[in-house]
This record gives sequence, C-alpha cells and structure tokens, in this order.
Amino acid sequence: MTIIDGSDLTTWSPFTTNNTYPGSPMDELDAVYGMLVYQNVDDQIVGNLAESLTTTDNVTWTLKLRPGLKFTDGTPFNADAVKYNYDWAANTQWGATSQAWISTWAPGITVVNSTTLTIKLPAANADFATQIANLAPFIASPKALGAATTLAAIKPVGAGAFKLLSWDPGVNATVVRNAGYWDQPLPYLNSIIFVDIAATASRITTVVQGEATMMAGYPYQWGSDDTEPGVTDVKIPMQGLFYGYLNTAKGFFSSPLAREFLYEAVNPLEVMDAFTQVSTGYTAPTTYFPSTSPYYDASLTFPKYNATAAQALLAQIKASGVPMSVQIVSTVEPDTERLGGYIAQVLSTYGITVTQTYIDQTILVQRCQTQLAFDICIPGGALVFNGPEPYSSQLFTSAGTLNMSGYAAMNDDVVATESAVGQKALYAAWQSVQQDLVKDLPIYVYGAINRYLLVRNNTGGLVFSDGGILQKQFLYLCPNVCDSAAKPGL
Repeated sequence: MTIIDGSDLTTWSPFTTNNTYPGSPMDELDAVYGMLVYQNVDDQIVGNLAESLTTTDNVTWTLKLRPGLKFTDGTPFNADAVKYNYDWAANTQWGATSQAWISTWAPGITVVNSTTLTIKLPAANADFATQIANLAPFIASPKALGAATTLAAIKPVGAGAFKLLSWDPGVNATVVRNAGYWDQPLPYLNSIIFVDIAATASRITTVVQGEATMMAGYPYQWGSDDTEPGVTDVKIPMQGLFYGYLNTAKGFFSSPLAREFLYEAVNPLEVMDAFTQVSTGYTAPTTYFPSTSPYYDASLTFPKYNATAAQALLAQIKASGVPMSVQIVSTVEPDTERLGGYIAQVLSTYGITVTQTYIDQTILVQRCQTQLAFDICIPGGALVFNGPEPYSSQLFTSAGTLNMSGYAAMNDDVVATESAVGQKALYAAWQSVQQDLVKDLPIYVYGAINRYLLVRNNTGGLVFSDGGILQKQFLYLCPNVCDSAAKPGL
C-alpha cells in the first residue's frame, strides 16, 4: 500500500506528535511505534499495546501493558521502558512537542511490576487518557532512544505493526510487517510506502492514476476526480475546524477589540468561497462546539459579520495605539494562500497595512510560536477532533502545543474541566471555557468541515482514531473492489 503524506517528519522522535489526520507524519510514527491506547470515533479510549489506562479518582492512573511485548530489537516492552520514555520526553533537551505537559506528571510515575505502572498527577485530570492517546501514545525502545545523541540520530525502533526498512527524507519511507506484532494475524499488509508530495493537485493525480492508495483532503479539492474509475472517497467521521491563531501578546491583535473587529469585518461566506474556490455552502460555525456536542450552547456565539460595526470598532482600535499593520503567516498551500489573500484584501480596505508570508508547515511552530513573528498564523488543514479534548487545552492554555502566542486567560477554566466530576459539572466547566473564548477570541474560526480520504476502491480496514489517524494494523487490500460492509479482521 502507498499512502501520500503532505510533508515528511523531521525526526523519528516518538514525541513529535503533531497533525494526527491521515497523510501526516504521525502515520509513519504510528506504523513503527504503535499506540499505547487510542481514541476511537465514539470518543472512547481503546487499548492497543496497553490493555488499559484507568483511574478511580482522576488523580492516580494505572497503565496496564500487555504481557510479553517486545520491541523489534528484542528488548522488553515493559513498564520500565514506558517510564524511561516519559522521563526522556520530560527533558527539555529533546524538544518533545508536549514536554511542558509531560514534565508535570512524569515525576509521579511508579513502576509497580513489569506490566503495570501508576501515574500520580499533580491535580485531577479527567481527560488524561484522551491526552495520552493524542499527545503521547508512542513508546520507543530505550536501547535505541538512549543511543541517539541528537534528534536527527534517532533510529526508530518500536513494537508497532511495522518496522522501518528505509527512509529517504523528503521523498519516502518504507515500513515492512513486524512478524512479532502482538495481535496476530495483524497486520495484514506486508509493507507500506509513505510518499511525500507537497502539492495537493499532484497528490490527487497520483491517487487517480493508481500510483498511490490514498491521500487525505476535502471534496472541494478534487472536484470530479473521485468519480474516476477505481477511485472513491471516504468521510472521516470527525468534524474538522478551520482556524487561524491570533497573536494576543503583541501587535494589532493584542487588542481584544481588534480580534472582535476581524470577525465583524470579514464575511465568513466569502472567506470559505475564497478558500475552497467553490460556492458550495461551506460556512463558518457560529459556536465552538457543534450542535451535536453535549457541550453545545447556542447562546455562546462568535461575533457576526457586520461591516458597520467593524468600522465603528476601528476608530476605538486606532485610539488604543496598537499598530495598524497585520502580518499574515500561512502554509505554502493554494487553499491557505487564497484565504490569506482574501483576508488581506478585506483588511486593506479598512486602511490596515497587510503583509503575507508563506512557509512550510514544518517550520510553522518556529515562526509563530517560538518567534512570535505573526499577527494571524494559519496552519494547513483542519484541526480534527471528536471531543473537546485534547485540543481545547492545547489551543487555550499557556503551555498548549497549539497556543501560538502564550494566551493564558483560560488556564483556570480549562483546568476546571479536568477536575469536574459528573456531567452537570462538566457541562458547566465547558460552558465557562466557551464564555472565555467568545469574549477573548484568541483564534479566528473561519470554517468547519469533515476531512475525507481520496482512496482506491480496493482498500479496506479503514479504522479512524484520535484526530483521524488510521490504525495501520487493520489496513488491507482487496483483489478487486472492497465490500463496503466488511469489517477489520474479516
């Protein structure tokens, strides 16, 4: 099977966990390392290399590993190995994506026996298992991890369904079946080739011509290509949020009025038309949670498009003394470039000086989060999640990996969601988060959409998890067209 990635990973560190949708570098990490636990499409935590991750009080969690596990280098996959990995990730030397978060609880890890460890958190956190599944699910061989003196030198050795055969950075990576995988007869595939193709149009053509099995994207991108012979599309059953992060620390959007102004100045219907180039009814959501969420509150809405109100706000913004200039940073993709261009066009009509910078997704964090060199930072793709966590805390707390400007006003309310007991208390806590969000507006939400796969119709075993990532062990190829009703294992 050949899976197209939009960009390559920059290191085989098991703790570079960004972008969980299919077609992201997380695919390669998952194939080699496998997940301790994963979050299924029903927002449930499912055991994989670990049998379970449970708690009775949301403070002390027990992780139970499957007995007899081994890494592909023959070393035991046991509780000591898990502790070694989390201690490693907590060290600032290694630049783990979730280092700040892991370092808060790694000191509370206790090895009980070879298959059991407990984790005592500094405070109650009802979402800890979900966060592990999304932010720290991978465990590497301590022998291989300890041998690396730099991130670039890490050789990936895991206990996942596959093991690395070859890697040509920026071109492709090939993984082959792990004959010692714990869940025999899985995996079904002998090998997977991950091919890196940055341009969306080229990815589509590669799948349509049968040179690759699948790519992730959106129907507006492929037009009628999904009707070509041998091709179909598959909806990922988790909503994706299109957003840009606003720099609340400095510059134009350090003013709350300016963040409100953006929502009122820019027509969301025209934003999505510019983004998709198709007038298909894509609209910006009016609330953070969709109406299907148990935490939805119809009264907590983002500011509505209102050019007259925006003009009135602009006078107050000028009086506040913030610079009347905006730098838009987005990924080098036609969709986000068009989006940035449209926003720039609108803001310029209000007398705001706008510059646009297009960069590769791999350096987005460095440019925006590290350097704070942006006013609006627009990542590629949508943020796909099937529950409020783990991404709400990553977006809205000061230590969050998706928080680009250090916005911290929501810290206490997000912590309250983690310690809430019972659905009533949980609803109230998430309502407070939404109240903060529509008041402070640290992000600009411009669309909501489901991600899809453009896939060859002889592909089976599509089991989605976390932010849409496929569980590679279930994938298989059919002799002809796969029966759409077939389940993994049949």
